[in-house]
Amino acid sequence: MQTAVDHSPTLQVVTWLLLALLSLVLSFRLLTRFFIKSDRYIGYDDLFILISFVFAVGESVTEIIPPGAIYGRDINSISQAQLQSGIKDGYARDILFLLSLGFAKLSVTSGLMILSPKRSIQLAIKTTTLVIALWTLSSVLVAALQCGAQGPWASEAKKCIDKVAFWESISTISLLLDITVVTIPALIVFPLHMPLKMRLVVMCFYSARLLCVVPTIFQLIYTPQLADDNFIWSAFPFYLSMQLVQFTSISTACIIYFWPFLRSLQTGLIFHNKDGLTLQYSLTKMRKLSSKDSGNSALAPNQATRDRNDYVEITTEISVA
Repeated sequence: MQTAVDHSPTLQVVTWLLLALLSLVLSFRLLTRFFIKSDRYIGYDDLFILISFVFAVGESVTEIIPPGAIYGRDINSISQAQLQSGIKDGYARDILFLLSLGFAKLSVTSGLMILSPKRSIQLAIKTTTLVIALWTLSSVLVAALQCGAQGPWASEAKKCIDKVAFWESISTISLLLDITVVTIPALIVFPLHMPLKMRLVVMCFYSARLLCVVPTIFQLIYTPQLADDNFIWSAFPFYLSMQLVQFTSISTACIIYFWPFLRSLQTGLIFHNKDGLTLQYSLTKMRKLSSKDSGNSALAPNQATRDRNDYVEITTEISVA
């Protein structure tokens, strides 16, 4: 019988590489925040992304340490003790992965809160944030109690949840949430009375979140391999896609913060002037004037000012509350 190829070194190398890149991306975000923008405080979005990164580091460690080396290997090439230790390692990895994913999404929605003061947009963002929080909490609880009071490594743990159905539902909801957090800024930016080029550039930063979709789809494709008897080897693409999902989830939450850096280099992507520029663009759907207001055509400038809720602010120095 031909021995299966050992994929565990590949998984560990990719994990190391993605963790190093993730550290650089997060450092870049924080440097942009505190030096280029000269902010002196940490917002909720920064706090959530830092928590997400801590969980991501923990998840990566579970792949690198010896017990995690069973993933990608043929189950017939390891001992029962190694298998049991590796399943414990995978149990911790899954929980840390879900926590990292959840807090990365919360960081994105926290950053969206400052885009528009309109009540409908604020309600959409808060609703999405609540759904993400509930999704994270419920998925972590189910993963932690997948075999009841016993761990999945226990020999007597016979009644466990269907892992394939669990991960398929997790990945599907994650996919829909990522699409939602891209749709919200699109609904804000595209109706604005501003040059199309600027709208497209702004949306390019927010649409980077769609990069999470590709590895998530791959994860969905290979999820059925978890039901295989030799799952630690046959589900290697699933475990690899987990690392890619985690990397893209956190890194795309940081991409919007590249804007102030590009602005400081005067790349000409948005503006050429040296001074920070803040513009206010009125939304297409303005509040209707009452008959009383329409009759008074000679209103003073301060009286004719539109309600603040009818504006969205676009600034080259992206503010993150």
